[in-house]
Amino acid sequence: MINFAELLAVIDDRLIALIILTAIDFILGVVLALVHKTFSWEKLTGYIESDLLPILAWLAVEVISALPQDVVPSGAVNVVPLVVYSTVFLKITASILSHVSNMGVARGLLGRVGIESDRG
Repeated sequence: MINFAELLAVIDDRLIALIILTAIDFILGVVLALVHKTFSWEKLTGYIESDLLPILAWLAVEVISALPQDVVPSGAVNVVPLVVYSTVFLKITASILSHVSNMGVARGLLGRVGIESDRG
């Protein structure tokens, strides 16, 4: 049986970090779209796919990894949640940095590490 209290204790801080990053990414994206007059309600569904679904996938992996060891192979259980979390975290962070670059903040520094601005 899955102990949800233990599961929440493990993922609580990481989930809060992803929620904060996602909120920042969303706000910056909407502000940039409004400033550049490219805002579209249809693009908000893309946000759900790009930011929220990966978080749900990570949560699903965490739940699966909490299953008893005789149900799930033990070799992958400890590594997969960390890999999925890291991927989601880095993806959202890269999106935020792209928004920051598009705002003109630290464009030169971000361009040197490979994060391009849409503004050129």
